Amino acid sequence: MFTKSETFEVSRAGSPKSSMFSRTLSQGREMSEYSDYQRKVIKRYYDNREEGDEQRFAELVSNLYLAEGKKRSKLWEQAETYLTRMRVPPSRISHILQKQDVALLAEIVTEAQKGTLQRVPPPRPESAGGGAG
Repeated sequence: MFTKSETFEVSRAGSPKSSMFSRTLSQGREMSEYSDYQRKVIKRYYDNREEGDEQRFAELVSNLYLAEGKKRSKLWEQAETYLTRMRVPPSRISHILQKQDVALLAEIVTEAQKGTLQRVPPPRPESAGGGAG
């Protein structure tokens, strides 16, 4: 746990909650170090992450229609991140980013909402304990 001085230093550096959270995550805690309740919360977050990403992606597309200048280029960078997380095929991502056409992004939103979006398979988790030692 944090001592008062560590908490104070983190608070002065920036947002206390986000700094503490990132500091805790950087310690690389194992799932066994969390309570049952915390494990369930973490599991639900990752189980529902895809739906949340799709919702935020749809909002991003709406914002892209209205954005100009630097904000527009920043939103395109975010769109690439969401497309990757939504497991859109890399060839389609590169085509969309090359064209920079918001209508193509809107098609992906429509396909995701209908459930017809073609996705690449998720990466297979690495085997536990298969490392060199």
